[in-house]
Amino acid sequence: MSAPVLSGRLPEDGIASRLVEIEARGTTGVLRWKAESEGEVALVRGQIADDQAERPDGEDPLDLLLAARQGTFEVIQQLPPLPVSRGDAQHKSGSLEVHVPADLMNYCEQAGLTGALLLERDEQRAELVYDAGELSDIRLGGLEELHEVFSWEEGVFEIAAYVDAPDVTADLDLDIEVVEEAPPTKAAKDGGKVAGREPTGQLLRVVEVTLAEILKEREERRPATRTSPPRPPMPAPKKHDTLPPPSAKPEKRKDQTVRVIYLGDTGAHPAVTRSEAAGKAVKPPKGSASKKTSSTKPTLEEAASKRAAKARSRAMSETAAETKPAAAEEKKELPTMVWVLFTLLIVLSALVLIGQLPPME
Repeated sequence: MSAPVLSGRLPEDGIASRLVEIEARGTTGVLRWKAESEGEVALVRGQIADDQAERPDGEDPLDLLLAARQGTFEVIQQLPPLPVSRGDAQHKSGSLEVHVPADLMNYCEQAGLTGALLLERDEQRAELVYDAGELSDIRLGGLEELHEVFSWEEGVFEIAAYVDAPDVTADLDLDIEVVEEAPPTKAAKDGGKVAGREPTGQLLRVVEVTLAEILKEREERRPATRTSPPRPPMPAPKKHDTLPPPSAKPEKRKDQTVRVIYLGDTGAHPAVTRSEAAGKAVKPPKGSASKKTSSTKPTLEEAASKRAAKARSRAMSETAAETKPAAAEEKKELPTMVWVLFTLLIVLSALVLIGQLPPME
């Protein structure tokens, strides 16, 4: 049985007062209730869908839901149909030879996915985390550039629904202390160092990339000669006098960013695995990350301050290193100068003595 993403008791005035909260979850799936009557209604992006399955008793499921009192309800996330794929309502998998990565990302966004999309090719892996259909984190293994993923034409994919968006740093016992802004095409050219920090062998770098830049790269690198199988359209939201109007979705800011974590070839476990996905909506453990990898991220100003301090420290070390050889050279030259002065003194003394001698007859 799938775990609900939201559940509770029906309000005394009915479910209508909770619909705004349900819509905010952005869930595509079903809303089930149990009261004087019981049943379920389909949801699309958190809203009651216009197209509802017929009940055996012929009753309108929406009317029964709105009339229900003194009972319970739960919201279950279900993945929409995806042609030429395997799996069920909680998990889909298939081939990248059939599905284009950009189209899979669109699918996750349109479904309002809370979960993850995993793309794999050979030893390379990309894990894309979604929260209510919004891309929040990307973790890359064995890749130097994010844009490489968008042009993949072979490999496999998995999509898994979760109660909460998985934490891609939960299995990384690392001190993530540097966050930089960079486009996805900017590679680390210094052998894996992050702003003066020595490579750990696991975390190469963490960057904040604007969502607009990711979407632009995604579309520009879409394979020109191949398209994914057409998907059935998503149901439209239901228009009903009793239902509150859909809330206006805030426009995506141009500076909205996505955290991208670059890993080396370390074999770190992905946020979504086949065994987890098969378990259907497995909720990732909360708090499993160490305190070092908590969600606290330094500001760009703090990161710049740290980099400046390290630069000053390196400069002082280099100055000291240059000064030491000079001092040693002075010490080496000191005895030579003493001997030169001593010799000159003897010569001058001898000349004075010679000058004081009586002239020879």
